[in-house]
Amino acid sequence: MTWLQWLDVPLKALAVLLGGLWVLLNYYRGRTHTPHLQLRVFAERVLRDGDEYLMIKTELSNVGLSRVDVVNEGCIVTISGHRLPKKVEFVMEPRWEELANLDLYKNQEWVEPSGLLIDSQVVPLPGLTGRFLRVWVHFETTAVALNSSAIVAPLAATGLTNQATAEKT
Repeated sequence: MTWLQWLDVPLKALAVLLGGLWVLLNYYRGRTHTPHLQLRVFAERVLRDGDEYLMIKTELSNVGLSRVDVVNEGCIVTISGHRLPKKVEFVMEPRWEELANLDLYKNQEWVEPSGLLIDSQVVPLPGLTGRFLRVWVHFETTAVALNSSAIVAPLAATGLTNQATAEKT
């Protein structure tokens, strides 16, 4: 047996071992074992039988591979209103008046890996016909807080719906 044949067996074993470690490293690097959440809010104004309603749908998806614990007291939807002045003479920042706070994902304790939470609510809008509405969503976990918002314009005189969509990652 020559020295090349003697060295051949350990080198092949070392190459297989290093190749396996390289594959394992790339496998773990390609996975996300940390929470990675996406929060979306959809808001739509609807006119039914002369009454105006705001339909709110929130979606929270966990695209990571770890379970995420939810803090129930920190998950809310805030609806604010803004009335435009009759005449606008300069650029201004809107003054939002807080109208309502709604609970979100009530009694939900966690989000599974690759899971999706959906919460839908219908809110009557008495006397808010001419106002712009802002729907602001706040979601809290034990490690991170997410915010997302959408602005919904007043219904047009001839239109039946007006919707807004926002996404925050």
